[in-house]
Order: sequence, then C-alpha cells, then structure tokens
Amino acid sequence: MVRHYKRKTISKYSEADIQKALEAIRNENLKPCDVACDRNIPLSTLYARLAGKHGHAKRGGHTIFSTEEEEFLVHTVEIFEKWQLPLLRKSLIDIARSYMLELGKKISRTAPLLDWFSGFMTRHPELKVTQSMKLEKVRSVSCNPQAIQGWFKNLHDVLVKYKLLDRPNAIFNVDECGFLDDPGRLCVIVKRSTKYPIASHSGTGKNLTTVLVCSSANGKILPPYIIFQGAHLWSSWISKNCFPGTRFNASLSG
Repeated sequence: MVRHYKRKTISKYSEADIQKALEAIRNENLKPCDVACDRNIPLSTLYARLAGKHGHAKRGGHTIFSTEEEEFLVHTVEIFEKWQLPLLRKSLIDIARSYMLELGKKISRTAPLLDWFSGFMTRHPELKVTQSMKLEKVRSVSCNPQAIQGWFKNLHDVLVKYKLLDRPNAIFNVDECGFLDDPGRLCVIVKRSTKYPIASHSGTGKNLTTVLVCSSANGKILPPYIIFQGAHLWSSWISKNCFPGTRFNASLSG
C-alpha cells in the first residue's frame, strides 16, 4: 500500500527572519542563544546556518531523482505515447528502477517503487493515468497526410473517368466498423492534454462483430443485411420489428 506523506508543521519564522538573526549575531556580536530566544528561531537552526551546513534546500525528504533526471522520465513517457505505445505503470517503474541502478542510486533490484510512482505522478500533474484505446498498427501507420491526399486524388480521377461528379445518386460508399467483445483496454500513462490515448497493437483485429454501412452521396442508406454465425438461419433470430427492407442470412464464419 502506498504511504500518504503528511507535511510537517509550517515554521513560524521565514528565511528573512533567519538572515536578520544571522546578521545580528555577526554584526552586533550577540549570542546565538539570545537571538534564538528573541526571534523564536531554534538554536540548532542558527548554529547549522553559521556552520554552513544548511542552505536554501526544500523542506522534507529529497527525491531519489534530481529534477533533471525526472524530466528525462517525463520525456520518455511522452516519446512512448508519440510512438502509440503508452507505458503501463509497471513499465514506467521498471524503466525507473533500471535508471536508478544505472545512476548508482541506493535501491534494491526488487523494490516495488509504488511510493515513488505515486510521488512522481503528484510532482508531474502534466501526466495522467487513463485507459488506452486499441488501434491496429497497420491502420495507424497507413493513416498519414500522404496516404489521405493520395486517396482523394484517386477518387477524383475515378469520378471524372466515369462521369460521376454530378451524379451523387450513383456514388456509394461503404464504411466498415468493428465492435470487440473484450477490447482489453489497459491503464496507461499519457500527457494530461491527451483525449484519446491510442495503443497500437499487432494482429488482424478481426475477432469482432463487423458492421458495414453503405450510403450514397445524396443521402440514401441501404437497408440492413444481417448475417449470423451458424449452419442454418433460425426463425427466432429474425426480429419482427426490424427496419423495413432488412434481410437475414447465416454462414459458418458469421
């Protein structure tokens, strides 16, 4: 379980009060104990400052990584997201552990680092943990400006060749959509500004229910044609209140 850090009580004296107290000791030859009593500053704090043991460091415990080292990890998270391979919590912890060992940090190779991960996400509000959306790698790679522009050029050439530019009723488009039974979405780490965290994956992505929608350029939509998986079409599969013109069939592959 991740521990929740409780911040210590805020001091009743400021950095300016400490500097004035040190000036009084050095310039007015006052005793540190007298200055500590007059200004309500711990005597140990004044002695430490006079000895140069403490400066303007942040209060509380220090992080195992420096600011620059943590920024490198943030950059790593952003790079993996750009590659459409967003990191899981375990993946980021594994990378951080390897980074710690490479830098010579005092850390066990089996340390779970859950506390570190919780603190890392708190220190970097520009990151968030959210669920990914799967996208086939072949589709992800093919979706680029050059491919899209080439597709529209080919479409224009075909419409001109067959004289269809002014015949929207003769232009039909078929769009295929798929619905997974178990999309297997995982919690990944991405930039907070990301609305749709895409995770590319290999495979055909055909283990799903497929829907084909066909419509013409003037707005006419073809009626549904539903194909069930099976050797025979059962009457119980056919809805009595279906859309007019709907047809049903069955095949072994569905």
